[in-house]
Amino acid sequence: MIPTSLLNKLRSVSDKYHLANTLEVYRTDTNIDGSGGITNIDRLVAETPGRVIAKVFSEEQEGGGLAGNTKWLVVVPSQFGIMPDDKIIIRNDVFSDRYFLVIASDAGQTEGLFTSMEAIERWN
Repeated sequence: MIPTSLLNKLRSVSDKYHLANTLEVYRTDTNIDGSGGITNIDRLVAETPGRVIAKVFSEEQEGGGLAGNTKWLVVVPSQFGIMPDDKIIIRNDVFSDRYFLVIASDAGQTEGLFTSMEAIERWN
């Protein structure tokens, strides 16, 4: 077992040197409007240092053509609250319409330096 004080120092140093981007995390808020309809609004829930890394590229045949599918690894500080279906945007990204949709996470691990998640790339 790693002493808590040492683990906190390791996490702090690792965050500063390995998580080079600022990520914005959005969560969909579903509300019922006054007319009986449903509205979905993406709300900014957090900003955090992080890193987004291409993980796996694959192609699948769809409708007579090939469709690319890239899975991404998103890394954020340990103990960061992330949920499936959260949307992650890299602040000042070259592709301003791009976001990453979280599909899985290892949140809740003990003694980890980072929380990592698998995401898929999407476009507005």
